[in-house]
Amino acid sequence: MRHVLIVEDDYQFADVLTEVLHHENCIPDTAANGMEALDKLRIDNYDAIICDLMMPRVSGESLFRQVERDFPYLAE
Repeated sequence: MRHVLIVEDDYQFADVLTEVLHHENCIPDTAANGMEALDKLRIDNYDAIICDLMMPRVSGESLFRQVERDFPYLAE
């Protein structure tokens, strides 16, 4: 099973993505913004990230740049 982090500030859309990933035999986890995502990335291991681009606090693009530096295997 793949552990996937969903970074999405729209809770309804995050719920839909969570449901879809469950059906694809993944273990989804959610973060409402980039700051929360970075905290989760430092604590847990993920196989993939699905990320919104326009979010409060830290944009998806800024999150990607941070992931490139700190978790390069996830940036591929």
